[in-house]
Amino acid sequence: MFDSNLSMIVSNRQKGRTVTTELENLGIVLRYANLKSGDFLITDKIAVEIMTADEFIEAINNKMLFRKLIDFKRDFPEAVFILQGFISLNGKMNSPKIRSAISYITILNRMPMIMTTDGKDSAQYLNLLVRQAQHGLTFDHENDRKKERYGSLKEAQLAVLSSLPEVGSATAEALLTHFGSLSKVFKATASDLMKVGGIGKKKAERIIKVFEAKYRK
Repeated sequence: MFDSNLSMIVSNRQKGRTVTTELENLGIVLRYANLKSGDFLITDKIAVEIMTADEFIEAINNKMLFRKLIDFKRDFPEAVFILQGFISLNGKMNSPKIRSAISYITILNRMPMIMTTDGKDSAQYLNLLVRQAQHGLTFDHENDRKKERYGSLKEAQLAVLSSLPEVGSATAEALLTHFGSLSKVFKATASDLMKVGGIGKKKAERIIKVFEAKYRK
């Protein structure tokens, strides 16, 4: 039954896509707007960013994914990421770039990540989220983050770097000690990396290649 109380604000970027058509079929009122970040605003705190597998890979390759998600998480305390069409990544999930991106989203940013098969599947999850929010059910991780000890954050940072080729936990810790943050490691040149103990020219070049190489299917 159509429930006019159920609504969400949707980015104009999503107009005409299967996910929005399916949401309307499910009785959700969609109000389109030019959104700075996020694709679906369920409440003033809960928002969803959705990317197809191709968009996800493109965002990794053009180095926009991390900045986009940092802004998204800053704007919405209860941010959710939907990776749509993940099946097309089958056989590629072991790619260091993809592993690093997923680790960054789910571990470092503690952002719930939902993997869906297609637009219709995504709409079903969004429908569930808006109905849960309507009944006051949320998934606020902000208090958990405040209670989080530094050690667990450190482990998350180390996990992201340890997923890189030839980078074990010791090298990952050396990188973070030298550069001070993940973002500075990602921006480093091969020469910068070689200033860290245990990283020679070949290893530095392999790491940079992971950051900069074009993704090939």
